[in-house]
Amino acid sequence: MSKRRVIRIVLAVAALGYLFSGTYIVRPNEVAVVRRFGKIVNPAAAPGLHLRLPWPLERVDKVNVSETRTASVGFEEPDQLLGRQASPREGEFLTGDQNIINLRLMLQYTVADPVKFLTVMSDPAAICRKAAERSLTTLVAQTGVDDLIGPERVAISFEVARRMQEELDRLGAGIAVTSANLQTPLPPQEVAAAFNDVQNAKQEMQQVQFQAEGYKSEAVLRAQGDADKLMREAEAYRQQRTTQAEGEAKRFDDLYAEYKDSKEVTSLRLYIEAMEDILPQMKKVIVDSVAGNEMDIGVIKQAP
Repeated sequence: MSKRRVIRIVLAVAALGYLFSGTYIVRPNEVAVVRRFGKIVNPAAAPGLHLRLPWPLERVDKVNVSETRTASVGFEEPDQLLGRQASPREGEFLTGDQNIINLRLMLQYTVADPVKFLTVMSDPAAICRKAAERSLTTLVAQTGVDDLIGPERVAISFEVARRMQEELDRLGAGIAVTSANLQTPLPPQEVAAAFNDVQNAKQEMQQVQFQAEGYKSEAVLRAQGDADKLMREAEAYRQQRTTQAEGEAKRFDDLYAEYKDSKEVTSLRLYIEAMEDILPQMKKVIVDSVAGNEMDIGVIKQAP
């Protein structure tokens, strides 16, 4: 075979290879963006086999839209994966009560708009990290260290994610923030021992306060129970005295009615009843008076 023919075959194979270099495959979890001389001609090529003009006429960039990407604040992910110590200054933040605290924030995001994701930013992870760092710095500067360690940590994580999303939307980054996880804050190594002592003292103080609150609640409940008991007893005594007074008043009215009908008999009966109450151990003798029907009452001491 002549040299010229070999060259022709090689050129033909090269030409075919160049033409077939325009074929590309888009996987189900991907979106392909096709650009021709830098201009986007297909913003979202569907999954499957496609053909484009060979390079450098057209360029295809594939973006995995289902992948959850990560970014970090306060440490570098390679350092964490390799077990290396992160830079101590990288994660230091100033709290609202003028304390220095070490913070680590893990971000997760997905691609919402492949075109914006490819064209607006050259380093999306760095942009996300800077946006989160700005939001975290602002929020931590408004929060005390006790709240940051305690209940406010989760709220700050949600707020960082919300502020990040607003900033990325203003930039047109095409990114959707899925989560921001603020890990447990740590004090600087130089003051870690003193910081832990302060936190332990605060926990002991809170425990004593909880015990005092429990004793207070118990004492209040006991006093309320005693007060309710006294109120019930007083109410029962009031009803008893009222009923007794009403009965005595009724008895007096009945006696007065009898007295108006028969004054002498009623007076005698009341006198006898009074003597029986006053002298219960005495023997009473009733003697008819010689003059008229008047009665004389004599009292004889009864032998023991």
